[in-house]
Amino acid sequence: MKIFKSLATIALALFLTFMPAKSLGKEHSKKIPILMYHSIDYGKGVMSVTPENFRSHLEKLYDKGYVTAKLEDIILDKIKSEKPVVLRFDDSRASQFRYVKDGKGNTMIDKKCAVGIILDFYQQHKEFGKHAIFFVIPHVEFHQPEYTKQKLEFLLKEGMEIGNHGYYHEDLTYAKPEDIDKNFGKAMHRFEQILGENAKRIRIIATPYGSEPKYAETKKELREFKWQGKKYKTLGIVYAYGKYNKLCPSRSSEKFNQYELPSLEVTNKNFDKIMDMLKD
Repeated sequence: MKIFKSLATIALALFLTFMPAKSLGKEHSKKIPILMYHSIDYGKGVMSVTPENFRSHLEKLYDKGYVTAKLEDIILDKIKSEKPVVLRFDDSRASQFRYVKDGKGNTMIDKKCAVGIILDFYQQHKEFGKHAIFFVIPHVEFHQPEYTKQKLEFLLKEGMEIGNHGYYHEDLTYAKPEDIDKNFGKAMHRFEQILGENAKRIRIIATPYGSEPKYAETKKELREFKWQGKKYKTLGIVYAYGKYNKLCPSRSSEKFNQYELPSLEVTNKNFDKIMDMLKD
């Protein structure tokens, strides 16, 4: 009997020794925070987070071992970090990416806008990374039209992502398939005019207002829409609010659905509660 127990123990040890690392790795078992921001400013509305608070959010994530990640890499299962976090910014607002003039008249990134804070934090904590995804509304594009092309190219060059937020930013709850084409297809046409071939890197959608289409055919159109005879395939779709205001399932979970990704809205007051959700 003891011999059988010894053999079983040895077999178990060998199994654990040679089991693929991916099966044991923590990086595939943790839920993923996709954190949604709108304005990084001193507004009084719930969608405004002060620059100081935003930086403190980065500090708290860093202190807990989190690393910024591309949403595309999470979808494609390319993440190696045990604790990835996605920084999501909606509506391409001015406070997310702003150019200002210094005392000598030189153009520089505002240190109090989201991009400025992320880059500054990265300089001090390289291991944290500088990834973020900006869901852009074409013809708005951070409210500095003279810098539109420069800003979009800069984001891609810095390893950040650009997402499609729809041309008209319309609620999609009762949208029809043609409404998807009009919003997201037209948006892609605009991105192609600005970025050329680099527009192909824009493959993830965030629905306006976090709205989820009620009609199955409309949701299907989100995965592959068209404009002026050209088809566009979607890599991922991100929602928000209601049932989608939660942590994203781990990439290895059966509940992970790249076309129904949830995200957590961040405010000036709720970040500590979010951090409590992330406790090991």
